[in-house]
Amino acid sequence: MKIIQTLFITATIGLACMKAAADVVEAGRTASQEKGCVACHGEKGISASPENYPHLAGQHASYLAHSLKGYRDGSRKHAIMNQMAAELSDDDIEALAAFYAAQDGLATATRD
Repeated sequence: MKIIQTLFITATIGLACMKAAADVVEAGRTASQEKGCVACHGEKGISASPENYPHLAGQHASYLAHSLKGYRDGSRKHAIMNQMAAELSDDDIEALAAFYAAQDGLATATRD
């Protein structure tokens, strides 16, 4: 009986974590539209003009969060991004990073 209870508790916690992660990704989708990210980086992080605005889809969440925090605090310089990130909360940054990281990225070539 104890094994069944342990498995049930473990499964319940696992499902709760998956739901929480999905909720953060959905919050990021909403934030990407409300904060204007989609205007330059595209609906799902695939930029229509990658020479000017990088693709964000499939990037590591930690990289995206670090970059946004750098733009927000001014340690990373970009005229547009410094202004855009200045209005982001830590929760916004976490959600945006999770959303873009969850998107399918573009395939990149590998060296032979």
